[in-house]
Amino acid sequence: MAEKSEYELIFDQRSKDYDLAMQRFPTARDQEFLRLFDHIDLNHIETLADLPSGGGYLNKFVPPSCKVESYEPCSEFNANQAHSSDVGLDNMILPINHFDAVVCLAAIHHVKNKAYFVTNMYNALKPGGYLLLGDVFTDNPINHFLDNFAGKHNGTGHSGMYLGANTIRDIVTPLGASVINIEEKACPWLFNTIQDMLDFCHLLFGLQDISDDVLLDALQNHLDISKTDNGVSLGWKLIYHTAQKPAH
Repeated sequence: MAEKSEYELIFDQRSKDYDLAMQRFPTARDQEFLRLFDHIDLNHIETLADLPSGGGYLNKFVPPSCKVESYEPCSEFNANQAHSSDVGLDNMILPINHFDAVVCLAAIHHVKNKAYFVTNMYNALKPGGYLLLGDVFTDNPINHFLDNFAGKHNGTGHSGMYLGANTIRDIVTPLGASVINIEEKACPWLFNTIQDMLDFCHLLFGLQDISDDVLLDALQNHLDISKTDNGVSLGWKLIYHTAQKPAH
């Protein structure tokens, strides 16, 4: 069996709480998922790979005509019957020239060899297919919250290898990809109440041994919390990438 990557080591322990957060508050991160598709028409996507797929959260954002193949190396995420193997996230290889789109959301900061990982994703695209990726931008309040607060209190630690402005561009351009868009975008997490936000974050980040007051103070120190017409917004942002493989 291959050595487990950071992703598997973390989510072997925390996947149940993470999945519970997503099940209890299924719309909280909708904007984060929707921003992946800002620059493509999903109605033209027939086959899509979701890597890693967690509990299959991406599925509700694609039309019924789009077949999603889920790839999840952590066996504790089993709700969506994802493809799984002893090969960890860092070394997982998808079928060649197979998908109209390949998606990776909020996971590549766990991957050490990003060039190898992204090249595998790119090679899985059909000619004309799209690589769609979103993750935390380097050196901003979100990664400071993840590493310096969540990582100290979640029992597994967190030391992300975050994306610079050109990290993905420098990998895919030599492969022949056309970079359609790279942009840091707001994708706020939305809740009905402050308590819902705290309950979600306790579960998602594995923060079971700290009080609501301590968590709220950390969120306020690192991120924007604002009232909306329907509740509360937590100011999440990711850097999103859309790149296309040549059609011929």
